[in-house]
Amino acid sequence: MSNQSRWLVYLSASKLEAHKQWVKAGFTGTGRLIVSERNLSKATIPGVGLMSAKFVKCNLSSTNFRGGDLTGIELLECTWEGAKLELSTLDQAIINNCRFSGAFLYVVHFVGTDIQGGDWSKADLHRSDWTNAQVQEVSFLETRFQETKVNDAHFTSCNFRHTSFVGATAYNTIFEYCDFRFADLTNLLLNNTTFYKCGFYGCTGIPKMEGLCKIVEPDLSEQFNGSKVVSPSELFELWGLRNKPNVIVLQ
Repeated sequence: MSNQSRWLVYLSASKLEAHKQWVKAGFTGTGRLIVSERNLSKATIPGVGLMSAKFVKCNLSSTNFRGGDLTGIELLECTWEGAKLELSTLDQAIINNCRFSGAFLYVVHFVGTDIQGGDWSKADLHRSDWTNAQVQEVSFLETRFQETKVNDAHFTSCNFRHTSFVGATAYNTIFEYCDFRFADLTNLLLNNTTFYKCGFYGCTGIPKMEGLCKIVEPDLSEQFNGSKVVSPSELFELWGLRNKPNVIVLQ
């Protein structure tokens, strides 16, 4: 069966319509789209409505769901490598142990989304919105976070090495045990932002401090192993922000 025939079977117009009616009925009854262990690679359905659908261990590599409504979707152990999801909505989604490496996620909404585990390395997240997102143990290695909004979000044990945060906004955001080694923090806007035991070796660029910033035990060791924990003031000096009158540092 060809790739096109394969995804047309599992994402047929009739199944998508049944799912649409299930959503209209208030997420009750039958018709919810649940797809498990299927190869849907190269599926092309721009603008598709998959609100609260569920995909388990599916291959969705190189799919094109550009502009789709994936609000509340459940994605469990799926592969989305190289997928095109620009301008899509994944608000309130549950995403566990998925691979989005190299995916095109430009201007995608992840508002209130819960993400645990997975590989998002080299994904394009330019201008995406992560407001109120909860993210744990995700690799964002060499990912583009330029001009993103990560306000009111909580990131725990995430890998941001070599990631670009140029022009991003992180208001009321918490980063715990995150690895920012070699990240570009140029003009990253910080206000009421917390960095708890994060690694900053080799960071480039100067963030913009617009208010309170809490930094606890920043680590400048090359291996991010706690061998070179410095004071917040030392980190600020490294960033060229020492003696800024609008910055309050808490330890």
